Amino acid sequence: MKKLNRREFVKLAGVAGTGALMPEPLKVLVDAIDQIIGTKQKSKIEYVPKPITGARFGMVIDLGKCIGCRRCMYACKRENNVPDTISPPYIMVFETESATGVTGHFASPEMMGKGTTMFYTKLRKDKWYMPVQCNHCDNAPCVQVCPTGASYKEPDGLVLIDYDKC
Repeated sequence: MKKLNRREFVKLAGVAGTGALMPEPLKVLVDAIDQIIGTKQKSKIEYVPKPITGARFGMVIDLGKCIGCRRCMYACKRENNVPDTISPPYIMVFETESATGVTGHFASPEMMGKGTTMFYTKLRKDKWYMPVQCNHCDNAPCVQVCPTGASYKEPDGLVLIDYDKC
């Protein structure tokens, strides 16, 4: 640590005295120090960006690589703080015979309800998997039917759940 000579001490004392007379810059300095050492909590406004108007979000899953392991479902539950009691999960993985393939899968009425959400951790070559997640609908039915008002839609189109209300 560097020793201060008399001249540097007088300069620092003058700056400190001036800072004491101006409380607002001193508050900014104290807040900055608190954030640097990690003692200040950020408010929601400080770290949540403003919504992007007119934006549409989506997620793409390569169905050719899906082996039905349900890890996406577990990761989604963990990320979104979904308790195990909630059913169905945010991402459901449907399984059908591989002969059905990509064409005509759930679009055809005869295939409706023939999927399963059984859990597997290894590749089954005779099966074809289709993860289905939240679509963040324009007119989300989950928001309309939620009895507690916990489901809501953000201005940028994201459909979210307030877990304190759920």
